[in-house]
Parts: sequence; structure tokens; C-alpha cells
Amino acid sequence: MDKLAFTIFGALFSLFLVPMVEKKKAEFQCKKDLEMMFIELGDLQSELTCHIESYFKFLLKIRQEPELTNSLAIPIPLSRDINVDILIELYKNLALVLSRDQRLVVKRVPRNITLIMSHAQTAVSKLVDSDEYCIQSIKNTIKLSCKLVHELNSINEQRERYVDIYLDSQGAMEPVLKSMGFTEEQLNISTIRETHFV
Repeated sequence: MDKLAFTIFGALFSLFLVPMVEKKKAEFQCKKDLEMMFIELGDLQSELTCHIESYFKFLLKIRQEPELTNSLAIPIPLSRDINVDILIELYKNLALVLSRDQRLVVKRVPRNITLIMSHAQTAVSKLVDSDEYCIQSIKNTIKLSCKLVHELNSINEQRERYVDIYLDSQGAMEPVLKSMGFTEEQLNISTIRETHFV
């Protein structure tokens, strides 16, 4: 009788308790991955903020010191190596639990980083190959970085109820730069608004 009861208990345990335990483990892992994803997005936002700051200061210096600009004496910032491999892995694990708008933003991150780095590299290549500053590439690098920082900031602030509000790089640039402490006067000196870039 004891053996039969033990067998029945074992069968019931397998049928109900094991799946429940596995479900709880999966939920815990999902929550952990979600928190890790937001940490990665925060780290990425910090890296991009440093990236924007160095490029915007460079642009300001070019505008404020024409004699150094003409002699190419102002060193161009080197593009940062921003790694998004962990974010890509986390996205694969979390795609089903993220909202549609969250998925779209996170999914765009690697492509946006590649585009930003491409413009930054173009600025360096132009200086090396042609002995001139490529101001348009510098502006594009700043504007695209600002757009991505704006998206990352929004998704981090509104985790549960995030809704994607489209803001092009021109629209995102000003609030991001001002939030970093740059003034209206500095934005005017830089002439960053003059060339539109989506």
C-alpha cells in the first residue's frame, strides 16, 4: 500500500509540481534578464552621452577657434567601441515579453550604433585622406547619437507603459544637448541646427 501511495504521489508530483517549479524558474530568469536589459540600455546611454559630449565640444572648438581649424590643429575625437552583443542576446530571450514599441526600439539599437560609428569613422577618414574636417559627418554623429539617447532615456523612464513617440534626430538633438548642460548660445555657435538630418 505504501509503495502504491508513493508511486501515486510521485506521479502527481511530476504532473503538477515539477511544471510549476519550472514555470517559476522561467519567470524568475525572465525578470532577471529584463532587469539586465535595462542595465545594458542604461550603460549604452552613458557611453553615448560621453560620445556626444566629445563630438559637440569638438564642433564648438572648430567654430570658436578658426585659426586652429585652418591648420587642422584640433584633434578629432576617436569613435568609441560600443559593444551591443549582450543586448542582442537579451533581446532574443525577451522578445516575447516586451511590448511592440519596446521591441522596435531595442531591435533598432545595433543598426543605429553601426550608423553612428559609420559617420564618426567618415569624419576621421576624411581628415586622414583629404586633410580637412568633415563637419557634416560630425553633425550627423551628434544628431543620430542624440536621437538614440532620447529613445533609450524614454524606454528606461517608462518601462511598463512605454509608447514609441517618433522624434527625428533634429527634434531629439536640442533637448538631449541641453539636458547635458550645453546652452542655447553654444547650440547657436555650433551651427548644429543648420543642416537637417533625419
